[in-house]
Amino acid sequence: MAGIRTEQPAAPRANKRPSESDHHDGQRPAKRLRMVRRIFKSPVPPPPDPAASEIPDEEFVNATLVRSLGHMLQQAGFDSAHHLAMEAMRAKVEEFMRDFASDISGSMKAHRRTSPTPHDFIQALALSGLTASDLMPHIKSPPPKSPSPFEVAPPTADEIPAPDLEILFAGALSGVPETEKRSYIPAHLPPLPSKHTWQSTPVYQERLVDPRRIREQATQEGVLAEQALRKLMAARRVGLAKATHHKPERVTRDRQIFEEALREAQHDDKVAEDERQSDYMHEDFDMEQPPSLPGFDDVMLVNYERNVWRKAGMKKA
Repeated sequence: MAGIRTEQPAAPRANKRPSESDHHDGQRPAKRLRMVRRIFKSPVPPPPDPAASEIPDEEFVNATLVRSLGHMLQQAGFDSAHHLAMEAMRAKVEEFMRDFASDISGSMKAHRRTSPTPHDFIQALALSGLTASDLMPHIKSPPPKSPSPFEVAPPTADEIPAPDLEILFAGALSGVPETEKRSYIPAHLPPLPSKHTWQSTPVYQERLVDPRRIREQATQEGVLAEQALRKLMAARRVGLAKATHHKPERVTRDRQIFEEALREAQHDDKVAEDERQSDYMHEDFDMEQPPSLPGFDDVMLVNYERNVWRKAGMKKA
């Protein structure tokens, strides 16, 4: 009919969550499909075997390094080597490898890496004064699969140990008690020597108290002093006798030498005086004589205080 509007039931909003009351038949709609993207995960490696990851002991490493050095010496033309030479070479190689690994680690830390790259090895070689071309001769001559054994001279016998003198130095001369008192001394160091070698030991003389022994010692010292005086006087008499026997000859000889020197000096002075007198006699006496110095009476007297003296008054006529 005209003028009458019939309202239709409003449809449910699209953004409204559907509920069971919206479905007249009572059936729920099917679930929405979901897209699930799975990220690939690398497989976790199994835990390392403790036996396989164990670091070899030092003896095994040293033996392997010595065997490698022996092979290098064989390539250089040597058949054997002394054990001291092999030990010195092993120490040098160990020091070089330690420095080389330190350079590689420093390059890794500088570039913030946790594993080395060829660039780290190149930089370590450059710091060692080597280049990659220096390694080519070693690549061209690989080691043989079955190298011949290299002979290493056995070490010489150990030196004979020093004799133990503690039996002789037992007691005050032994240094073991002093070493035991100082617990800070390492055990591998030898014990301290006897105490009297590095510390002065005071020695006190025993004082006599017994009067009898004092009298005996005084008598003995008196006898010794008398014998010493007798020897001294005898030596003095012998010396005086020898001096008296040789003194006149020595004094006479010295006096003769002195008199001869004095006579020669007097003769020389006399000859010089005669020559001077003869020279004066032949000289021209008309020569101008040097002016004589004026006497005290002929010198002009100067008094610089004369002007300030008191003057006498003028007499009036």
